[in-house]
Amino acid sequence: MMIDTSSKLGEIESYFYLPFSERPRLWVHPNGFIQMQVAGNDQRIHFWGHPDIPRQKAFTTIHDHRKAFRSVCLKGRMMNIVYNTEVALDDARNDYEVWTSPGVCKDSDLEDTGHRCRINSNWPTLIEAGSLKQCYVMQPWVFHESVPLGPAITVMTKMPARDHQMASRWMTPRVLVGRGKPYDHEFMRRKWDGLGEQHMLWCIVAAIWQA
Repeated sequence: MMIDTSSKLGEIESYFYLPFSERPRLWVHPNGFIQMQVAGNDQRIHFWGHPDIPRQKAFTTIHDHRKAFRSVCLKGRMMNIVYNTEVALDDARNDYEVWTSPGVCKDSDLEDTGHRCRINSNWPTLIEAGSLKQCYVMQPWVFHESVPLGPAITVMTKMPARDHQMASRWMTPRVLVGRGKPYDHEFMRRKWDGLGEQHMLWCIVAAIWQA
């Protein structure tokens, strides 16, 4: 299902007119954006590219997903980079550690799986709001990262799982962490649930909206 971008932008704008207590809850994602969940659990709006968005001490943004999804750029520009990885026979050439969540429903804290790999190729794709290339689709278990090129807003919609993907529904997504790079165990996406923290996040969202 394609997104009606004008309608979605109008939906976002309508939230600013609601009393603060009635606005959607916001979360901070470890990958460097503010997340708003809409349309049940199948769609999320992401706000990118503001310097005040809380961040991990050590950025680890290359990751994969359990489900396929489509991301549409509603405002600004994004670079989506898809990575192909391999395990080198010479372990010294494996420059990434593979980390994952200890459980499907766990928060942002991850554990080292002990697996190592290296990136052998990548494919960057520019997406821009209002252009012919304003969306991208990611399949499950493919490593990628999304990089904002200034303030940006995207909407991510989960796609139905195919039969062969259902067998892996209890697996957890993976994150590539540079070898020797300290992982930020103190970063939790639900750490900003308090009223003051939510007000701060909405101020950042407003700034991205107005940029």
